Amino acid sequence: VTAKLSRNPSSVAKVRLNPANSEGSPDVVEWLKRLLICNPFYLASAALLLFGLSRLTQDPRFLTNETRQVLFQFTVLQGYSFLLVGTALWLCRRKGWYDSSLLVVLENGLLLAPFLGISQAVLLDEPLAWSLALSGGCAVIGRGWSIRRWFPEFNLPDRARLIGILILAIHVGLPLIYRTRVDTDWHLGNRILWLGILPLLALLPNLLPPVRFRPGTAAQATFLPLLIHGLWLAATAVHTWSIAWVDKTPTPNILLIPVLVASLWTLQWRHRDFAPDSHVGFRAALLVAAALAVFFPSELREVSIAIAASSALLFLFHAQGNAREILPLRILAWTAAAASTLRVMQLLNPAWFEILKQPKPYLVACGSFTGIILLHQILRSRNPVAGILGGFGVAIGIGLLVPWQQPHLAIHAGVLFALFHSLRWTASTSTDIPVGRAFIALIWTCDSLAWSWNVALFAHWTPCLIAALTSGILVLLRRHPALGIPHLLMGAAVVNTLIPPGIWIARHVPTPPLILGLSLVFFAAGTALALRRSVPGTVPPSDALPSHPTTGLP
Repeated sequence: VTAKLSRNPSSVAKVRLNPANSEGSPDVVEWLKRLLICNPFYLASAALLLFGLSRLTQDPRFLTNETRQVLFQFTVLQGYSFLLVGTALWLCRRKGWYDSSLLVVLENGLLLAPFLGISQAVLLDEPLAWSLALSGGCAVIGRGWSIRRWFPEFNLPDRARLIGILILAIHVGLPLIYRTRVDTDWHLGNRILWLGILPLLALLPNLLPPVRFRPGTAAQATFLPLLIHGLWLAATAVHTWSIAWVDKTPTPNILLIPVLVASLWTLQWRHRDFAPDSHVGFRAALLVAAALAVFFPSELREVSIAIAASSALLFLFHAQGNAREILPLRILAWTAAAASTLRVMQLLNPAWFEILKQPKPYLVACGSFTGIILLHQILRSRNPVAGILGGFGVAIGIGLLVPWQQPHLAIHAGVLFALFHSLRWTASTSTDIPVGRAFIALIWTCDSLAWSWNVALFAHWTPCLIAALTSGILVLLRRHPALGIPHLLMGAAVVNTLIPPGIWIARHVPTPPLILGLSLVFFAAGTALALRRSVPGTVPPSDALPSHPTTGLP
């Protein structure tokens, strides 16, 4: 680089005259190259396949027989999974590590999808359900064996594979067990799954071997076992919910809380799988989220008591037993343990807390004054923990002030506060701030999806307006070179702006065959892109992204 600048002095002048380039902010062409390196065509292909398959099977003019619909779904999903694995093994032989790893992750995301239809087939034809369950299990084992045999570089330990076999056995046997209980009552089985089996599955990744950080390819990324287990767990939760939906068994929202709390604790204890550094803001957000889950309103008093009591013990164990934890997070864990204990006392005897239901005006005034002081201190702080806690405070304040039944506006306000506060963040490592921003942007996107999807809610198009206004503000702030608006914020704002129109198009455009065709087109485009940069014996282009020293990803 120095030799190139010395031969071309005008380039030195350009760098000096444009301080934005000296900060390393890429132009549009470079960001397009970054997007193509991530190969979004495979992701778009899988999403379009699932969406088109759903719309096509709902068409009354296509396969009017339910048995044929189940067979069609099962065949298409299994065929697409074999296509993913076959292409991944082919790219692996050509040293296309990133694209082959991406295809294996996609295959694990779709691994258990064919078993959803077996829950419907078991009510139509029990021998057919047995055949589909056994053949689907054999197909999954065969694909897993082929990946282990011909793609040994993929980071999936044997312990994770054993956990996967356990989850596969649950998916194979669950529809058949449900068939024996469908004539009596599935209420007990549904509670056992949500309150016992799923939380235990969410805690199983803590049994995986410790992470050993070493430079490697994308197939050796340290977070792959936890990511794949998360895909398996999500598929198991969807399968459990689908059986309850078919049986018309009520599934209160409180049943989701044990699984979410167990997943949060797994992320808390295994967060070093994603990076060797200790992300203080990320761990603080996990602790606060686990504490807020304790206060989830529910009519099931016994379940709420069990959740609050177990959470209090977990917070106490984390605060007392983790001596290496920094003091602010230990104090936060102690506070959460005390709040969970108070929640248990409130549930055991609500009369003890009647005084809290009648706030006096002076309490409101003192609380408002304290909140303003805390908000002022948070705005001056550059600590990521302060920004995340400030976002929670803003969300709670908006939720109390605005009399909406749905908390989406409060969540949006808290998320936007934390994102704009992240412009002032300073951290000990270069990955603390991007990880915190990505976590907050993910919460924003999920809440926009939930708000826009329910057309019965008031102002379900509001996420588009809020995101568009945020995009405009960020564009104006980008003119100030000292602020350094990150591209992650711009991308999150654009994505949230497109969510409501995308949902409207998905509801009103009945084009399943076209979507399936687009799925295959995107898959072919992703494969072509993978082949373009995985030719054996060639040197990677100079403008490719450098791989991370620990994860191996760009």
